[in-house]
Amino acid sequence: MVRRYAARLLEHGVRLPILIGVSPIPSARSARWMREKLYGTIIPEAIIARLEQAREPKLEGRRICIELLEELADIPGIAGAHIMAPQNFAEIPVVIAESGVSRGKRRAA
Repeated sequence: MVRRYAARLLEHGVRLPILIGVSPIPSARSARWMREKLYGTIIPEAIIARLEQAREPKLEGRRICIELLEELADIPGIAGAHIMAPQNFAEIPVVIAESGVSRGKRRAA
């Protein structure tokens, strides 16, 4: 969805530094709550299913967040990500380090 949105903006000559909010979601329950209660939150059913099926949902949530950061770093028009982890602040530096996006290995937006 982000790829399509960013591409359409660029097609129309809109060049803004866009930040996308991501989170290392600790459980399927948390993901459902966020999707239902936080306006504008988009969490596909496939993400919730991954969290439900995981032996360690918190670790899977971290992996998902890392994957998203890696993908966002490669999308033209996306300037970065806002990593949110309320009451789970220790995950923020972990996902940044493990994604590699802060080491200059990714394309600059």
